[in-house]
Amino acid sequence: MADLGLKEIIGIVLALTFLVIGLGLIRSSMSKSNRMVESEMDARTSENLENMLKAKLETEILAVSSTDLRLARGKESTFLIGVKNAEPSVSELSIVIVNSSGRVSADEIFLYKKDAVSFKEMESQILISKVMIPDDMPDGSYIFDVNLMKGDERLKSKQIVVKVG
Repeated sequence: MADLGLKEIIGIVLALTFLVIGLGLIRSSMSKSNRMVESEMDARTSENLENMLKAKLETEILAVSSTDLRLARGKESTFLIGVKNAEPSVSELSIVIVNSSGRVSADEIFLYKKDAVSFKEMESQILISKVMIPDDMPDGSYIFDVNLMKGDERLKSKQIVVKVG
């Protein structure tokens, strides 16, 4: 085995240092570009979902962006609820999500605007909602009703199936 001199050792150390720095720079630039692409895709997906819901609201008064959600415990997902006032006058409308099967209350996992919203005649709005699955929620399928309410009167209902596991 050949003896390495001081110059060779310094050369090897410098070469390894430059290699590590170069790999770090490449990794950093790749992760930045990945974040930019993901951000752009999220914006386009969100825009497409909103456009889809607006198209559904041409003929319906209640639309949900996703009716079948699959989530692992401890995870969360955002979905959109489209609401349209089909009345020829101003109306106070609200969303109420209730469980139609299972032992889990909708209030435990859904986060959404529960207060009544004033809608002008034929006005539609897109509301952002979130479902958050607790770490201790049992595996299985849970069915929830998304109800469009005017006071105590249910105007329309859509079902959301949440599959955990």
